[in-house]
Amino acid sequence: MKAPRHLATRRLALAAAATTTGAALALLVGSVSTSACSLGLDESKILADANVVPDGAPGVLPDGGIGPLPDGAPRPDTGAPAGDASACTQDSDCKASNACLKGRCDALTHACLFDACVQANACSSSTCDVSAESCALPQSYGFHASSFPVARGNAACNGSVSRCFAAVWPYVFVGTVNRIEAYGVANAANASPPSVSVTGIPFLPQFIVSSGRRVYFIASPGQAFPDYRLAVAWVDVPGDPFVTTIAAHSQLLVYPHSSISAVYATVDGGVFVVNGDASRAYPTGILRAPLHDGDRVATFPLSGIAKDAFPVAASGSRIIAYRYDNTPGVYTPSFSFQPNAATAGAQAGPETSVVTMGPLVAQGTFAQGPDGNVLFSAPALVAEDAGLDIPAVRTAWLVENGSAAAFDVGARVDVESYVPSAPQGGQFAGPVAWLDTKRALVTAAYRDDRSQTVVQVISRAQLPPSTLPNRRFVLPANVGNIGVAGSQGNGYVLAPDGNDGLTVHVFAPSCPP
Repeated sequence: MKAPRHLATRRLALAAAATTTGAALALLVGSVSTSACSLGLDESKILADANVVPDGAPGVLPDGGIGPLPDGAPRPDTGAPAGDASACTQDSDCKASNACLKGRCDALTHACLFDACVQANACSSSTCDVSAESCALPQSYGFHASSFPVARGNAACNGSVSRCFAAVWPYVFVGTVNRIEAYGVANAANASPPSVSVTGIPFLPQFIVSSGRRVYFIASPGQAFPDYRLAVAWVDVPGDPFVTTIAAHSQLLVYPHSSISAVYATVDGGVFVVNGDASRAYPTGILRAPLHDGDRVATFPLSGIAKDAFPVAASGSRIIAYRYDNTPGVYTPSFSFQPNAATAGAQAGPETSVVTMGPLVAQGTFAQGPDGNVLFSAPALVAEDAGLDIPAVRTAWLVENGSAAAFDVGARVDVESYVPSAPQGGQFAGPVAWLDTKRALVTAAYRDDRSQTVVQVISRAQLPPSTLPNRRFVLPANVGNIGVAGSQGNGYVLAPDGNDGLTVHVFAPSCPP
């Protein structure tokens, strides 16, 4: 039996979006069409739809979609967050389906999570025979708990390892040039973790971003007159470590720009999508599942953003803009909040120069925490006889949380020092990832061989903050070509393995070597 015409149309459109490369579309920035496509629908019926967002509010605005529904027909729901079905307020709400599992309620997301074969020693783990519901003998592990190869080749996302990696416990997600891979990492010591099939994503992503218990997969926009089409998929990650398949929901949206330069998590399970056109003040929209075919992504400029500033992260409902002052003797970054991002009310606040960190190289990396906190890492500068050199890579807790009114770099630490100071050139500051409210996984160019990467843990449990002793590991990979993620206290690094493939490294910050 032939598929209905509107389904066939959607499949063709998704396939077209999947074959459009981000590299080609990136050249189209500035040639943006903002005209809308009218389908002649009755506005009174559109406004009655529960998924419609009022003018000026963040989100997506339905325009009828591809293959419009009959008049009066309800718009089908594409899947509520998995956390809704397992919502909890206390551990006793989480009932395990297998004797190997122990349930707990995540205080941040109120989702039930299930640990397998829990051990009295936090730095030991065991595998479960699922059918027999019994645990094997435990094995101990250290800071670098394990590593395992990714099965399907190099990274997608236009080759960017850092953009094609996300973690939501108990799974990590990797975008490869062949497909999306997911692995169960509930057992940190398992060097052969179970591979989980991710279905329902008929395109290769440009970005993979986690937001709460949800992971988004976003393609490069594909051109379709008069607007662009944006293929988006998402999964609501189960807290059960024994699932064998994770089903994604994929939809084709109407998007007014030719490219996406960045995607940042919101604090409510959505993501900001940012267009990189500075002349239009970086038009920004929000995607928040569930989405529907044909939804129109509404974007709004980051009004008042300073000249030469650009978006680098999100904190709560705000976008953070960054500008670097390269004036001799200054070499200082400045930051500003953009409240009400992705709405008509977005308006930049005043800039703050972070002079207390000292002169810095314009090579910052950023990481968002689940409650809107933000980390900032950059190489320091020092004047030497031969010029300006790099004595260290410095990391600071830039934003305390999603409601913090100011930038504060008082809590900072040098994560890797170079003696003598290193000449400028190449990447020094690597990706960083939040582990919990007090700890983060940080990376930097290794002091003894800057073609390699040192992985460490920093903590602000006591002030001044510091690197944790005996939490140091060197990866044979360049710091500019890795991805870093964290979830439920563990850290993960995705790195090329030298054999046209990728390897995931699992780190347990609570465990000594």
